[in-house]
Amino acid sequence: MQVTIKCYGAARAATGRKAVEVEVADDATVGDALAALARAHPDFERCRQAELVVMRDSAHVERTDAVADGDVLSVSNPPMVED
Repeated sequence: MQVTIKCYGAARAATGRKAVEVEVADDATVGDALAALARAHPDFERCRQAELVVMRDSAHVERTDAVADGDVLSVSNPPMVED
């Protein structure tokens, strides 16, 4: 399934993109989506290991939360930066 990850702050600097679509398994979690982003953009690995704010639909999510096909996650170093 496809998950879109919007990147802000250090995550955007690491990926060079405002948004990235990643392919994940049907039983994937937020952590799996972040790992897929790190595989596609190796510079993101350092961000993934650091403290991140991850949101879906304006609500904070944990790395263990499930994702669904078509989900849009927003990722930033704290505090979440709007732009």
